[in-house]
Amino acid sequence: MKLISRYLLLLMCFVSFSAIAQDDEDEDTWDEPERKGFTLGLNIGAYFGNKKAANFYNGEGLYAINDVQANVYTIEERLALGTTAQTVQNLLDAQSFYIPFDAYPLNMRYNPGIMIGFKLGYRFKNEASVFVDANYASLKAADKFTLVTNLLPDPSQGTTDTRLYNIIGAEDRLCINLGYKGGVVVNETTNWTVEVGGSMLATRLVDNYVEIEGQQFDLWVNFIGPNNFNGPASNLTSTGYGWFFGTGFEMFFNETYEIGLGVRFMRDNVKLGTYEEKLMNKSFFLSFTI
Repeated sequence: MKLISRYLLLLMCFVSFSAIAQDDEDEDTWDEPERKGFTLGLNIGAYFGNKKAANFYNGEGLYAINDVQANVYTIEERLALGTTAQTVQNLLDAQSFYIPFDAYPLNMRYNPGIMIGFKLGYRFKNEASVFVDANYASLKAADKFTLVTNLLPDPSQGTTDTRLYNIIGAEDRLCINLGYKGGVVVNETTNWTVEVGGSMLATRLVDNYVEIEGQQFDLWVNFIGPNNFNGPASNLTSTGYGWFFGTGFEMFFNETYEIGLGVRFMRDNVKLGTYEEKLMNKSFFLSFTI
């Protein structure tokens, strides 16, 4: 009986020692190299502009573009300039047309834009860093406007020949962000991150036009007449300031490489010509850092 007790005691000591050794191994495995120093990265992703700003392009001519040469025309005014009305009649194969009072869209939206940029940072430790990044995105806003001709209507259209055509706006955006990123360790190679900071949004107006039967008619023009137009002469860029916050995950590879996946919400002061409003924009991004 005493012999059995001794064997049991030795077995318990061995199990305890093995458990302690395994814990030490786990702790050694968990201890990843502490990352410090400057980092350089590339961002790619998708940018989503707030749809409220897209109505700047709806053809009502409510805002100016602050250009020294071109004026902002409504759809109706633009199609009446010079010989444009005759050109549109020929395209429609109609003797006349008009723009009804409710022709202008009220729900224009931005299409998601491809975003690309770079990031420079300084990491204090694995879970804390500061960074500055600059990201570029090209955006298009689109919807339909209404045009009515004197032609006989299709039976499904009612009493008039009503047609829908595209109205499109285009702009470029440069987003510069300065922020702090903190992390919570998920495992030895992954952090859950939260970031916050200040932002600057520079927006350059590119174009605003309608399409009728495959032909484009610009709404921002300098009318020389009778069929001669010049576009804007200015850069048409305005800058606003705001703040942002975001969250995501970052994964470490070896001692050098990092991959991040995240979403960012930016409270920007959006400026488009004389239009100005504080709006929330967002982006989804994938970053590669060394």
